[in-house]
Amino acid sequence: VPMAKFCGECGARLPTRSLVPAAETEAQLPLPLVGRDDDVAWLEDRREQAGNGSIIGARVVGEPGAGKTRLLDEFLGLAQVDGDLVVKVGPDPYYAEVAYFPVKAAIRALAGLEDGASKGWNGASEAAKRALPEILKGKFDARDSRSPEERRRDVAEALRWALGAAEKRADGKVILAIDDLHRVDGASRAAFADALGEPPKESGALILATHAPGFEAGWSSDHAARVLGGLPPPTVARLIKAGHPGERLHLTTDGGARGVLPLYVEHLVRFSIEGGVDPAPRLADMIADRLDGLDPSARRVLQAIAVLGDAASMEAISHLVPESDDVLAALEELKEGGFVVRGEGVVGSSHPLLREIVLGGVPAAVRRELHAKAVAVYEDEAAPLEARALHSFHSQDAFGALLLLEQVADRAQARDDVPASVLALRRGLEMARREIARGELDDPLRAVLIFSRKLGDALTQAGNFSDAEGVLREALDIAGPSGTDRARVLESLARVARGRKRDDEAVAYIDEAIQVARQSGANDLMSSLRTTRQAWA
Repeated sequence: VPMAKFCGECGARLPTRSLVPAAETEAQLPLPLVGRDDDVAWLEDRREQAGNGSIIGARVVGEPGAGKTRLLDEFLGLAQVDGDLVVKVGPDPYYAEVAYFPVKAAIRALAGLEDGASKGWNGASEAAKRALPEILKGKFDARDSRSPEERRRDVAEALRWALGAAEKRADGKVILAIDDLHRVDGASRAAFADALGEPPKESGALILATHAPGFEAGWSSDHAARVLGGLPPPTVARLIKAGHPGERLHLTTDGGARGVLPLYVEHLVRFSIEGGVDPAPRLADMIADRLDGLDPSARRVLQAIAVLGDAASMEAISHLVPESDDVLAALEELKEGGFVVRGEGVVGSSHPLLREIVLGGVPAAVRRELHAKAVAVYEDEAAPLEARALHSFHSQDAFGALLLLEQVADRAQARDDVPASVLALRRGLEMARREIARGELDDPLRAVLIFSRKLGDALTQAGNFSDAEGVLREALDIAGPSGTDRARVLESLARVARGRKRDDEAVAYIDEAIQVARQSGANDLMSSLRTTRQAWA
């Protein structure tokens, strides 16, 4: 107060002539893109190299909150203004690594397919036509005689055909952007890598991707990558335009030399607007502090959105929260706070990291109940198999989860996506082991035996022989002294030994498996084992 003689808080005498403090100007939201001129210029260089019959790959690598998506959107906007054909795809909104989700979106946009009808597949090769029904329409045929490697080659060929079709109808360059490549399903990642490894002839395009550090994209070293760091504190001080920025940023560098994460700056501004004091020094803590200030109904709605994913409908959200909660009012509060984004009839979390923090704060019993309700919602909506399996697993519905996870693993094996198969089988084995104590399954040991053997085979295929042997030896202890199950586990152990170049041990296992199969009367299995032994010999 200019005319006061004493401090209103501590009572200390003030100077005789006090000045009116200058009003602070808070930054406007959304924050402008600053400090990324060099990164945009680097992407422009990659864009200039693309075309003229060559496909260029480029990756932007950065930790969550570094602004990868914002930088990508800014660059794609500039390219679109210049007349380029721009296609941006990303992971599925269910966070379940749904098979072919980004590849399907990419092919439809590149080739200009409206409904995926076969009449628009003009010029596609036979290999591409074999893959397009499964990619675009989700038709999985278990009787398909193609090997997993052939399926993978066909999918890559379909993507190459779409890139060629896009170049024919584009006025400028063709740019395909994949956001959050580390959250994309394995089959789609393989298709993008194969298209770059063996590009289509006489076709040019720029394929961009963003992903987190430490992720192996499978791209060759010919395709450059740029690491995205944080913003320097002086740049952030000019950005937020607040009083005493140096004192504030002293606590908020969130990584020291790495600089300030742009997502942290956004939440810092929102935290200040909401009247918060003493901001947390790290991004996750800052988000958690802001979540604690939400109204209970808004927090429940945000938890429901985090469980459902980034394409949650109003009806689905209403099904997961109590009837007394005003969903519309809660969504308005969440939108104003920057926690959610709204699209055409759907709502999603504003950032994947925010979703992870929200889920981490949900009590276990509450989360299990939310996933159980999500199972019912997605069954009515005919959601993808992977999404229903994920929610069944987290809801601890043993019987339904085991059935769905086994189907997910089998389909992943068929399309040469071994990591997805291993993940599904690990979840199935974890669920089966849990049921030994819970007792909801009639024969949980049998389920443990089946998933252990399948997981061992998948780990062997992935080259992880140590884990495979450990899982299979546990299964061998569960299996009885005779029976086909023991013979199959011994066969799997023989494959592990052969993968480790222990031929004598492999032959010993296969001989024991043949003997067990003979004693059990499994003639077909015994014949198959003998054929395998002869091939190895």
